[in-house]
Amino acid sequence: MQVRFGIMADSHIEFMHDGPSRVRAFLEACKEEKCDFCVDLGDFCPPGEMGAAAKEEIRTLLRTFPIPFYTVLGNHDMDENRKSDVRAFLGFEKQPYSFDLGGVHFVFPDTCFYREGAKEMAYDHGNYRSTHGAISVLPSRELARLRTDLAAAKHPAVLFTHHSLIESRTGIRNPHSLRNAIKDAPCGVLLCACGHEHVDRLSEKDGTYYLCINSMSYYWAGEKYDHTTYGEAIEREHPLLRMVFPYRDPLFAIVEITDGAITVRGRASEIVGMGPSEMAFTKKGLSDPITAAITDRVLPIGR
Repeated sequence: MQVRFGIMADSHIEFMHDGPSRVRAFLEACKEEKCDFCVDLGDFCPPGEMGAAAKEEIRTLLRTFPIPFYTVLGNHDMDENRKSDVRAFLGFEKQPYSFDLGGVHFVFPDTCFYREGAKEMAYDHGNYRSTHGAISVLPSRELARLRTDLAAAKHPAVLFTHHSLIESRTGIRNPHSLRNAIKDAPCGVLLCACGHEHVDRLSEKDGTYYLCINSMSYYWAGEKYDHTTYGEAIEREHPLLRMVFPYRDPLFAIVEITDGAITVRGRASEIVGMGPSEMAFTKKGLSDPITAAITDRVLPIGR
């Protein structure tokens, strides 16, 4: 195995005053590192009036970028849109469900569904907000599709999703069903990479690594912790900046998979202005530290 890719998550272009420059830094790093492809883990650049100029700049960057760029949908991408709207806006209508490269099988399961009674509903115009804390589910049809795909795979797999596929504060509701599919995969699953939670975390279970990629941009604090960081002029144009702990520099990682290891080279920054400790920040169920970093890691495989 030999493959290298760049990975980013939760840039939230419409929230940030410097969103395009953050994405541009990621794309430039991917070119410098000679990545085989790049992947975004959702909550990226949905159509809509908020941040329209920045979003158009992102679309121009992607149209002219020379390295293959893939994405998964995040929950906030469908706050004001259908899934098809988001894919069309970014030009990803024909993105494959999976592909092989460098001796690895890469898959993009869709976790943007929720349960309403016995029904499994796709995220659509913010409908998920009214249900059980907006916890997602890998629905039966997506689970069946993943099983079929992994059964036919000729190489060990890496799964890219927005929501965590292992137990966490806001991971999918049915991680046990997912793990059964992984256990049945003839070539196995090396890594499941997710975004969504805006934290830097690694877990391992049954020989599969579960890596949560920190947000490119910030940690969400919420209205209770409304505060100023960038000043009135910027925050008038980008009011949600008052409700986040922003990261000074964009966070992303370069990942390389070889026969012996998965190597993650992340980035470290700092929180701008007042951070969680200064504001006595708490969140129910949160056990991960809030850090402006993606940790460097070497994860052994093939033992």
